[in-house]
Amino acid sequence: MFGVMLIMLCGILVGYLLRDRKAIPAIVSKTSLYIIFLLLFIMGLSIGSNTQVIHKFGELGFWGIAIALVSTTGSVALSWVVYRYLFKKAE
Repeated sequence: MFGVMLIMLCGILVGYLLRDRKAIPAIVSKTSLYIIFLLLFIMGLSIGSNTQVIHKFGELGFWGIAIALVSTTGSVALSWVVYRYLFKKAE
């Protein structure tokens, strides 16, 4: 944990020292995007190599879809209630 915090503090220091350079945000943005793609790929490799996850993939997919549907339905219902009682003008 200390190593992670030290690396983050080093990044903050370097960012502070290079704050006046105009090209840095574009470089950081593009680099961050590629690093995120790399992390997603590595995560996919680790999930794909786990036989327990692969054998339960259908069940995990079902529960994932069920949770997504219930969450979306609840959000829409609560949004409708909030709109109806707080934002709709009295007729």
